[in-house]
Amino acid sequence: MNMDIKVDLKGITNLKETSKEMHPAMKGSFSESMKKVFEESQYLVPVDTGALKESGRLITNVPDENNEHTAAVAIEYGNDLVTYAMIVHEDLQYQHISPTQAKFLEVPFERQRHPLLTALRDRIDELFHEFR
Repeated sequence: MNMDIKVDLKGITNLKETSKEMHPAMKGSFSESMKKVFEESQYLVPVDTGALKESGRLITNVPDENNEHTAAVAIEYGNDLVTYAMIVHEDLQYQHISPTQAKFLEVPFERQRHPLLTALRDRIDELFHEFR
């Protein structure tokens, strides 16, 4: 189970020639924001044996062969040994021990969506002012 989130930076990087420096800065800012989503998901992920929690990972700078202007971050749970991540995430009937819960990845993303978008917008504004 994974959540891949991408932001297209093409419009930003095409504004000025000096904006080539903006692309890496935006990727870094985006990755930092998504760390909060991952950290909260690690707090909420149900723990029985610990395998599901240990399978969680935040992958930054995910390559996208189709678009060089994409900043991508993937948050993944599950692996070859932990094949039940999606079931645990989606089963709303099962009662988990608090604070763990179903939707352990979706809930943090929804909670962080507005702050994430605000942080990205603010970072874009800062970068535009730096390159003027």
